[in-house]
Amino acid sequence: MKTNESKEKPPKKNSNSSENKTEAFIGFKESFDKLSGTEEKIIYTIEFMRTALSKNGGLHLKNFWDAKHLCSHLFKKKMSGIKRKILWSQYIEINEEARRLKEILDEQVEFSIEQIGLAIEGLETDLMRIDRLEGRIPLVKFPKGIHKIVKTVEIYSTFQQKIHLFKTLAMRLDTLKKETISTEMRISVKNKILRRISKLGDQIFPSMKELVEKISEEFLKDVEFFVERRFKNHDSFAHHYIVREEIKTLQALSKILTLNNQLFTKTRKILSHCWEEIDQKEQERKKKLDEKSKHFKQHEEIFNKKIEAFKTFCSSESHLSEEKILKQAAFLEREIKTLDLSRERKKYLAFQIHKIQNRAIDQIKEHHHQKIEEKKLKVDTLKHKLGELIEKEQEFNLEELVQEEFLLTKSYEDLDLSSSHQHILERKFSDLRSVILDKKEKEASHDDDFEELLEERKELLDDIKKYFEECRKEMGSSRLDFEKAIVYRELSDSAKIHIDKELKAIGHLERKIAGLEND
Repeated sequence: MKTNESKEKPPKKNSNSSENKTEAFIGFKESFDKLSGTEEKIIYTIEFMRTALSKNGGLHLKNFWDAKHLCSHLFKKKMSGIKRKILWSQYIEINEEARRLKEILDEQVEFSIEQIGLAIEGLETDLMRIDRLEGRIPLVKFPKGIHKIVKTVEIYSTFQQKIHLFKTLAMRLDTLKKETISTEMRISVKNKILRRISKLGDQIFPSMKELVEKISEEFLKDVEFFVERRFKNHDSFAHHYIVREEIKTLQALSKILTLNNQLFTKTRKILSHCWEEIDQKEQERKKKLDEKSKHFKQHEEIFNKKIEAFKTFCSSESHLSEEKILKQAAFLEREIKTLDLSRERKKYLAFQIHKIQNRAIDQIKEHHHQKIEEKKLKVDTLKHKLGELIEKEQEFNLEELVQEEFLLTKSYEDLDLSSSHQHILERKFSDLRSVILDKKEKEASHDDDFEELLEERKELLDDIKKYFEECRKEMGSSRLDFEKAIVYRELSDSAKIHIDKELKAIGHLERKIAGLEND
């Protein structure tokens, strides 16, 4: 029994020291000391050892070994042989389980150490081929428009790619360090690994710090150049909104680049001061604009009265002349150019004048069109009445026809007609006059009546011949369109027929007056 106990004895430790004891073991020890019976203490200790084995981690195994150290001395004390045998069997069993667990943990620790070693070798290899790895780093995405503000975008891209690469290596190194510290292994092995990690850190961190310093200095130069160009060089003018956007772009760039804390804070304060200065200038500009706006408003109010007067002028029937309206509008537009107003307001006022002018001209055109339609209606009505009188001349006596001719002639004289309409109606009137003369001839009974009728026929013939010559002249004019040419062709043809008719009627009257022909 003593031999077996000596085999399971763990490495000697200072059992009296409480510095390395866990809270769980201290609680166990307090309860252990309160127990009086040896068997009771052994049972309680074995249960604590079993609990410690059921949990993972080095601290729980330490609890096991510390409890085992207490338990091993209890078996030397006096107790029942049967109970000693049972408890010793349980003690040996739990120790075997601990040994197997320790072997498994040792294998796991050995595997972890091997993996950590491989990871360190990988880092060492990457550091040796750092130049080739730079080409695999993605290009930095800079804020839009940064090329117009700074001159060192290419330098930023080169430095930031290298910094990104060293950052990645530093993160891998930090992960290895944390994993090494958290892995249960011998202190000598852990220290050896940590020394290798520290050596790698001596290669990574100084290089990264140097790059951060360089990129920070370049960014500070660009910020100072921006301030010199936009705020100290008065020859360089830019709208406030453009400068604001440039400040935003530089602030966005400062968040993308890896800058040291000191220069990041310094550039941030510089850009914040620039922003405040722009705000101040903007407020001053707005104040001036407000003052100018009041001045503009007064001038605009005065001119608006002239626009209202122009509106009244255009609405007056006495001024319904396109020429007058255009002349007045042109005068107002010339006056607008002399006003102390912004370009936009001048455009607006000119637009108002054009709107009133166009509306008035549209009304004039509509009025003119309406007159044309009315005239056309009167012409059509007159043509219809003349045609109806000629067609239904049998239904009217001579007096009625003469009366109607008089009334229609008066209506004709009141009309302002175009030459084509005038010729058409004259053609109708000559036909009506011919019909009336025919009726007069039928009612005539004396030679005086026939002679008077002959004179009227000759006058009508002269009018028709004159009318015929006018139609021929119109037909020879190049200004006629196709439709009017057809109209004048028809009028000319009908006039020629009428001339023949009147010639026959005159010959008939002359023979009758000479007594050569009876009714």
